[in-house]
Amino acid sequence: MDWKEAIQEYRFDCRVRKLSLKTIDNYAKQLRYFQRYLQSEFEIAEIEQVKPYHIKQFLAWMDDKGRQPRYVNDLLKVFKTFFNYMVKEGRIAESPAAKVKNMKQPKTKIITFSENEIRKILNFYSGRTYLEIRNRTMIALFFDTGMRLSEVISLRWEQIREEYILVHGKGAKERLVPVAKEVF
Repeated sequence: MDWKEAIQEYRFDCRVRKLSLKTIDNYAKQLRYFQRYLQSEFEIAEIEQVKPYHIKQFLAWMDDKGRQPRYVNDLLKVFKTFFNYMVKEGRIAESPAAKVKNMKQPKTKIITFSENEIRKILNFYSGRTYLEIRNRTMIALFFDTGMRLSEVISLRWEQIREEYILVHGKGAKERLVPVAKEVF
């Protein structure tokens, strides 16, 4: 099966599974990038020709280009789901990505703000103008709830309650997020 047809079929499956358009486009872009690499380095034009070695070579090439292990592992995740789909649909006998292991990722230490730093950030906005009130409220929401930027900027009045916010999050998932009265 040629790559273009395989990617189109996989995109359709992702759409049926209700993945976001952004996710689907990203998967397709990453698969096309991999396909171009395989074509230029190994003259591979069909998905049946891909072996674990080719995937490992691509991942090593990405590492040599200075890509972060998390990014490389995200690519591998896309390849694994793609090839698993191809196996499930009977397009290939087994996934060449099945035995490829993730790259070891360094543990990242998250350095949080001190209480004093949080006060300074919040007090930066005096609250005299609409923009200052809005910005201070948004920052307070981030600190108090841990909401994503996209979730905060897409908030509507009907989502806000006295003690919680109904958040429409990533992957069209809804959740209730408690919020301190002082934020509002």
